[in-house]
Amino acid sequence: MTENNRSLSRRWLDTDTRHWTHAEALVAAGALLQRTGEAHYEHWYRHMWDFIDRARGGWYQELDHRLVIDPAQGDVKPDLYHAYQATLLPRLPLAPALAVAVAMQDS
Repeated sequence: MTENNRSLSRRWLDTDTRHWTHAEALVAAGALLQRTGEAHYEHWYRHMWDFIDRARGGWYQELDHRLVIDPAQGDVKPDLYHAYQATLLPRLPLAPALAVAVAMQDS
């Protein structure tokens, strides 16, 4: 890799942590745990909940590379979509499709 490519790679490397990535990772870990039963997926599923702001509820919105709230982003609350998805999807079966599984819960 040339020095120019290394510099370009570093420039595009995102060291910030956004709430939705943890929500998506939590859902993925829950699905993989459900599908495989492998314990390390449960570890990651539980670890993703460490990024919850337990004092005010919800995920920490934007964290910097030190896992501290990024003052440039502000301390805002995340969207409901990812929070709802992260709490609902691990409780549903992997199949059928999401909409069908949700509809079956009401039956």
